[in-house]
Amino acid sequence: MTSEVSRTPFPGKDEPPSTWPGNETVFSIGVDEYADWELERGTGRRIGLHTWHWDPNAGHWCGGWLGFTNVEGHIPRSKHELVSEDPLTVTPSLLCPTCQHHGWIRDGHWVSA
Repeated sequence: MTSEVSRTPFPGKDEPPSTWPGNETVFSIGVDEYADWELERGTGRRIGLHTWHWDPNAGHWCGGWLGFTNVEGHIPRSKHELVSEDPLTVTPSLLCPTCQHHGWIRDGHWVSA
């Protein structure tokens, strides 16, 4: 008896993170750039941000996380400052360790480095 491993293909560029099940709160910050708040359990305080971007070289979505150093309840490994929630502004820049995608989130939009 052989067992087959079910492999679900990675979502393509036409299936951005905002369309994935459970990601109803994901919002666009630019072309092929998405984000969603990390909320502290119990308080709902915004303590970090999940981010995704399309990696054209690998042909898949890259995801990352960053925590805010200046927000009460932040996670110890946090390295970014939440400058503004609306429009969303974060400092310093973000660098994807997987594909080296680099830029800033300023005034609610992704700005490439």
